[in-house]
Amino acid sequence: MQRRKPVTTSPATTSSAPATSAPPVATVVRNQCGTSPFDKHWLNLDCCGLFCAGFTYVLHFYGVYAVTVVLLPPWMSYTVDGVRSVSTVPYDMI
Repeated sequence: MQRRKPVTTSPATTSSAPATSAPPVATVVRNQCGTSPFDKHWLNLDCCGLFCAGFTYVLHFYGVYAVTVVLLPPWMSYTVDGVRSVSTVPYDMI
């Protein structure tokens, strides 16, 4: 970013109308990934951040697996006499 030079006035110009200058214009650099407010995608590209994000997704997928495969099927598969039976239909399709 370039700095503007200060406007100096000579004594001859101070007696006439004041000089008007254009307002400063800001330019924004928009990166593809980063954490600044103007970046397109919010993503921290350091090693620790990527590892933590990946580990969080692994924990989330494990939680989904534990609830849908381990926890819910025994609750939903009671027979008429009250004995639990695990459905093997999804495993037979493999």
